[in-house]
Amino acid sequence: MVSQLQAFVVVPSLGQYANTSPPSTTLNPLHSQEWKKEQPIFSCKAHVFHIDPKTKRSWIPASSSAVSVSFFYDSTRQLYRIISVEGTKAVINSTITPNMMFTKTSQKFGQWSDMRANTVYGLGFSTEAELNKFIEKFQEALPPPRRHRSPHAPRSRTRQPPTSMLSHQVWTT
Repeated sequence: MVSQLQAFVVVPSLGQYANTSPPSTTLNPLHSQEWKKEQPIFSCKAHVFHIDPKTKRSWIPASSSAVSVSFFYDSTRQLYRIISVEGTKAVINSTITPNMMFTKTSQKFGQWSDMRANTVYGLGFSTEAELNKFIEKFQEALPPPRRHRSPHAPRSRTRQPPTSMLSHQVWTT
């Protein structure tokens, strides 16, 4: 029973589980419905950074070492979140929205802006392959653009990436 208890961590600031396997419902039946709400989809290890809010130009380490960065899917709200926890502190809590774009800025580093969290997150990976896998999962998690528009609203154009940028950025439309 102790090993089952150690299999998950409840992060109060997130209100969700920060692990990769669901807790047993025999431990606490109240948690069973909560667990069904968000399912882990993909996890990787990366160094987490936040953009300096004062300069908007330099990175501040948000983790002291490479930490687990996980995609979760909330079937109730039909959305994805990226979560990373170091100790008891959430270093990433980002809901993926249609207008988000992940940018590969170097061979092992990428970033995205989260307007809701009012920050830019940066991730440093140990290999380019790990970064590319993260980009792939980010693309898969992007919700389709909202199609609801007023008949009086001007038509918006779809952004197309320049062909020279295709291998470097994840574009949303």
